[in-house]
Amino acid sequence: MHPYSPSHLLLPHYVRNDVSTLGLCSVMGSLIIVAVGSTWMVVRRSLSAVDKAIVCWFLTCGLLHILFEGYFLMYHATLPSRTDLPAQLWKEYAISDSRYLSGDTFVLAIERITVFLWGPLCLLAAATTAKNSYNRHALQMLGSLAHIYGCLLYFVTSLEEGYRHSRPEPYYFWLYFVGFNAPWIIIPTLLICRSFTEIAKGMKSAQELAGKKQC
Repeated sequence: MHPYSPSHLLLPHYVRNDVSTLGLCSVMGSLIIVAVGSTWMVVRRSLSAVDKAIVCWFLTCGLLHILFEGYFLMYHATLPSRTDLPAQLWKEYAISDSRYLSGDTFVLAIERITVFLWGPLCLLAAATTAKNSYNRHALQMLGSLAHIYGCLLYFVTSLEEGYRHSRPEPYYFWLYFVGFNAPWIIIPTLLICRSFTEIAKGMKSAQELAGKKQC
């Protein structure tokens, strides 16, 4: 017996979590708070509060992609039977999407791209933003587009399958499946708009400067 959908999903070596949902969420939330808080204190004071928040966002994304999702790639085949903390976190989330326990081809493919491409890209975007580099906005837009595209694919593939891998309870669908992934659409959209504006301003200034030099 297991709590995943569909009920006929075969997980012969499944071991039930021994840490409560509240406990798992508390641990994950605490780790994210520590990562964000540490980054906020370390980045230089000359950055604005918005830029510091952007650095925290991309650094947290990069760490989650490389470490947490990298763990999934490494142990996905034995995940149902594992009882260490990362495995229990994945098994808790998988109640809203059992594809993470069934060896789904799409999930494995998108996670490989996320771990090996988007993770390092996020760390690079965080570093260039912290240094206020000239190419920070290009990297922010690229990383944000990657997140939006990946999330949309994730949602649409589940929709095409009739959400048969998700539990029907609103708690798991709206909080886990939708709520936990929505930030990777909302925040990147805001960042794209901000970077687009900054790049447009820079291009306009460069054109005006070039026009003055010709005169």
